Amino acid sequence: MADLTKYAALLSAVVADKTCASLQSDATSIASSISNMAKKAQQPTLEKAASPSASIVSTLGCLVIANEQLAILREATKDANPVIQKLVPLIARNDQDMYLTILEDNISQLDDATIAYNTAVRAYQKSKSASDLAKSASDLAKVVSLTHVVNSAQVSQPGPLISKLATLHQTLTDALAAPTINLKMVENDAQGFVADAKVVGSAVKILANPQQP
Repeated sequence: MADLTKYAALLSAVVADKTCASLQSDATSIASSISNMAKKAQQPTLEKAASPSASIVSTLGCLVIANEQLAILREATKDANPVIQKLVPLIARNDQDMYLTILEDNISQLDDATIAYNTAVRAYQKSKSASDLAKSASDLAKVVSLTHVVNSAQVSQPGPLISKLATLHQTLTDALAAPTINLKMVENDAQGFVADAKVVGSAVKILANPQQP
């Protein structure tokens, strides 16, 4: 997912490039990022799909920079698309499984915290002691915190969000393949893919390192 996010950022960088040098540097980085995505998936079929990415750099002529930007985007998305179409479902499935495991654990913690709170309330009702009151307040705060975590998690499942990246990239690839395309015409598609990749990348980081309440 980190490489996919980096790849998206590099697409955005190509559009913003103003010189041949920066354009060639970003083109090389894109080719590398596509290969890295395939290698990290540890699937030979994906690595094979990424092999043409070296052709990105050779497209550079830098006679008209806008034309070269478009050529690089076209080559990059064409080379990356087979990898992304195979890789995104793997990421989505793995992260959805991780999400469900974490959610199940949080629900279990919520059940335990609720029992502890009810026990503390009953203890305070009998003793009226300050220590039991403090214990019930502490347990209630944990119940509220865990409830918030569970509710938030149920609203935003990562699987569908990650899967959307494959659709966005396919749309961008198809748009760039059109013979009459220009940078302005694909700007929205490119921005949509880049923006969603950033959101997903951040969500996956949080998922991999969940905050314990």
